[in-house]
Amino acid sequence: MISIALATYNGEEFLREQLDSVLNQTFQDFEIIVCDDCSKDQTLAILEEYKKRDERISVYKNDCKLGFIKNFEKAIRYCKGEYIALCDQDDRWVPEHLSILLNIIGDKPIACGNARFIDRYGNDLRSTLIDRDHLVLPIMSGTDLLYRLFFYRNTFQGASMLINRKFLEVALPIPEVAKYHDLWLSILSCMYGGLAFTSEIVNEYRQHGNNYSNSSEKGTNRYKHFCYTLLINVYSDYRMDIINELLSGRFVFPDKNIELIKIFKEKLINARSIFGRFWNIPFLVAHLKKIYC
Repeated sequence: MISIALATYNGEEFLREQLDSVLNQTFQDFEIIVCDDCSKDQTLAILEEYKKRDERISVYKNDCKLGFIKNFEKAIRYCKGEYIALCDQDDRWVPEHLSILLNIIGDKPIACGNARFIDRYGNDLRSTLIDRDHLVLPIMSGTDLLYRLFFYRNTFQGASMLINRKFLEVALPIPEVAKYHDLWLSILSCMYGGLAFTSEIVNEYRQHGNNYSNSSEKGTNRYKHFCYTLLINVYSDYRMDIINELLSGRFVFPDKNIELIKIFKEKLINARSIFGRFWNIPFLVAHLKKIYC
């Protein structure tokens, strides 16, 4: 069985459409675990309506607001399946979402698919995560992918993931400093053997309101974007916080993986200053294919 973890908060506008897409899956052996984070609109009423129609749906109401990541984490902890799929309240799944990911996960901690961007009305924006991020297929394996995740960006969307339960026993709790749950899961999976990825579309990623900031636009000038990446070195406090969490002693990693993370930490410290960013350029150029391909 697959457990579907859905975190909701004031999601009345698109929730029905998402629930319908989940219930319309070609793979039907699943449960839906919903945790609502004190919604003030009709979200709970919609959830109760669907719960009455399908006994596979369980709804939990938070007594106080937990925030996005901790609400997702709570939903995951209620899941009983061998695999857990993360579900956002405002997207749409393609009918083969679960079957595609289940077919590729194998012995990997995570399987992830591609997503196409749609607007708030469900119209195709003719761009995908692969287009936006210049992802070259097949993706790199294991720790090679960490270069991209730490020094460029994360292409692997939580709502397009299927996760092995045994991996989640290690990955949870998600540290508050991680900021993005999907980045945390992607990085940790690479530390433990990598992730399986397919270019097949499994999710329709809705762009609206606060989550729309040209994020769906195709990268039209690859060279210009790469030069910009070199100059800023993608320094961020939360990436450094993730590194510190990985090195905290909470996890058991191969020695070579720990040494790699220590190198990344040094480069991120350098990226705090303009001089340090230029000092990093030889490292970034040497690992160009791992970072940007």
